[in-house]
Amino acid sequence: MSVDRLDDDVFRLLFVCTANQCRSPMAEVLAVELLAPREVDAAVVSCGIMEGGVAASAGAVRAMARRGLDLSGHLSHQMDSDTVEVADLIVTMERRHIASVAELSVPAVRRTFTLMELADLAVVVGPRRAGATTRSWIAEADAMRMPEAVMTASSDSDIDDPMGGPNRAYRRTADQISELLAIVVGSMFPTS
Repeated sequence: MSVDRLDDDVFRLLFVCTANQCRSPMAEVLAVELLAPREVDAAVVSCGIMEGGVAASAGAVRAMARRGLDLSGHLSHQMDSDTVEVADLIVTMERRHIASVAELSVPAVRRTFTLMELADLAVVVGPRRAGATTRSWIAEADAMRMPEAVMTASSDSDIDDPMGGPNRAYRRTADQISELLAIVVGSMFPTS
């Protein structure tokens, strides 16, 4: 699975979690829903650090169906260097996933954040200014974090994995992802 870099005007957004069966596919469809009314030309994909080819978990499918979004046809993909290299922004669900990105491409770490971390940084960086590029906004967010915070073992900014849990755990995770994505998308693609 890779996203070709054919058009430099397309914003390439990659979500990463462990198995690509719950959190990152939910983030993918939620991000598409948030970007659509802003008319952002985006290629949004998700992958995991584990081997792919598995359907989305039933809990994730149900959580998204409650929001009118369809994950029923999702098959997991394993992260690869081609997908990492072309992504403009890589958003992980856990801090440890950043280390997996680094194993494929050290330079990509500068545009890789946990979702919670990026939402916190979005508040500090603020809305992207008129004329500024998404790349410059991402670079500004990267410059705001302490280097030692990037590859820390801390799990303070992790999104809980609902895999195997009750439906309410999936809904809670979906709500958290949705709220954090709204902050990030609102800052990167302000409407006014």
